[in-house]
Amino acid sequence: SPVIGVILMVAITVILAAVIAMFVMNMGPESETQPNVKWQWDWDNDTSELTLEHSSGDDIDTKDFKIKYNNNNETLNDAGAGDEMGGGDSVTLGGGGPFSFSNGEEVKLIWDPVDSDNSATVDTYQIPS
Repeated sequence: SPVIGVILMVAITVILAAVIAMFVMNMGPESETQPNVKWQWDWDNDTSELTLEHSSGDDIDTKDFKIKYNNNNETLNDAGAGDEMGGGDSVTLGGGGPFSFSNGEEVKLIWDPVDSDNSATVDTYQIPS
């Protein structure tokens, strides 16, 4: 009947207007932005250990950062960094543990938040030959 058609058209218009208003007023889902962090790498040739230090910047959730090397991906949390890292905190990788690096290998630090589709390589380090 024409009355039901009009009611459905009004309902669709109201829903569409509400969705458009949400995005115009920035009420839609927010995309996570990459933390601003300065990293310092230190390789110890005697022990084959790589230390990654959070020198300064935003505190981070270690589950959102991965170390990529030799086709492996490990989170900083898995590496023993705890749940968060802030300025001055560090984690040591290698030395016979789960992280084993080869001479000349490239190690990447990747920001890959658990609850987001965003990701980015934030820093790289080349293991000396």
